[in-house]
Amino acid sequence: MESDLTHHFLGLGYQTEVGGGYLLSPEGSETYAIKLGARGVRDLRDATIGLATFFTRHPKVVRGYVLVSLMRISPGRVRAEWESIKRVLLPEVSTRMYLVAVVDGTEVAVPPYPRPTPVIDYFLNFAGKTRVPPESRSYFSVEYDPPVRGPLGVTWKSLEVEKVLLHRWLLREGPIAVGILSRQVGCSYPTAIQAVRWLAASELIARERSRSVALVQYPRDRWAELLRAQRLVYPPEEFVDPIPGPGAVDGIMRRLNRLRPTGVAIGGVIAARRWDPAFDLNGTPRIDVLLHTPAERSPHRGGWLRDATELVRRLDPALKRRSPQVRGVTVLVLHRTYRRDPLFLDEPKSPMPFADPVEVLCHLNELGLTAQARELVSRLRQGVK
Repeated sequence: MESDLTHHFLGLGYQTEVGGGYLLSPEGSETYAIKLGARGVRDLRDATIGLATFFTRHPKVVRGYVLVSLMRISPGRVRAEWESIKRVLLPEVSTRMYLVAVVDGTEVAVPPYPRPTPVIDYFLNFAGKTRVPPESRSYFSVEYDPPVRGPLGVTWKSLEVEKVLLHRWLLREGPIAVGILSRQVGCSYPTAIQAVRWLAASELIARERSRSVALVQYPRDRWAELLRAQRLVYPPEEFVDPIPGPGAVDGIMRRLNRLRPTGVAIGGVIAARRWDPAFDLNGTPRIDVLLHTPAERSPHRGGWLRDATELVRRLDPALKRRSPQVRGVTVLVLHRTYRRDPLFLDEPKSPMPFADPVEVLCHLNELGLTAQARELVSRLRQGVK
């Protein structure tokens, strides 16, 4: 189970210590000891002492987190045991350690961690799915639809339900039957219903008599929440050209048009110009590409990483994944979607399909082009709320 969660981050620049199993952040300043399905005090102690031992081998690591989901123990007992264990550790070790536990669905953080990180957010979302005994199912199986979480966490399925509805709202496509919605996303009917109910509780959904649903509004604060969830579920991959020169971005676009890889669409600024001919930006700062890696291909188990690596190799083997050690001007960014229907826009005169407007708006916000994103929404939806 821990390996499933760890593997999700290995393609994002994180590393694991050989033989140790600890997840290291790309810049090497943070580490995570992950234990899922722990039974009680003994497992908590083992994880904590293990992290303390790790610190003795890695004095430059600034912070370490014990991420643990626990059963058969109360939150109060977890806090007391954590403090008891830390008292026997050297101060230079104990002050660098944080506990983030999920105890029967309740988050316990001791002390409050300085800031949320992608690993912590993903862990809380992941551990929140463990309502079913771990012996009875696989955590990332396509058949298992976990409970839809609220603002503190998100699943890719609940995110995609919202994005499909937002896509229809932007393009004025009207209501959609929940059954069709679930098939487009690639989730079960109950999962789609759960997501719809959560959106309805936020007064974003109108229910039709025909069991169809549609968004009635999408306020600015909801956009902020969507963008946060998008980055959590689909962290983008940036690539730089180690020998930058004029025309590098145009060259990548030409090779994409020539290769025409399947399951790939153009997003970002280029797609924004398709959705809004009056799009206000000179030049193309980078190429944003959307990869369709549907859940049936087990995206959490490396399919996305293999597809991304192969695509970049075919486009330009000299491109390097951006990291603290590899810097430069970003020329290519890869995004992904797990939903069953990619919602690509194919046009006869374009060699490559275009990403749908929701994906494009996410890309523009990643670029910092918030004003242009607002203009695009306004042109797609006159009188938008």
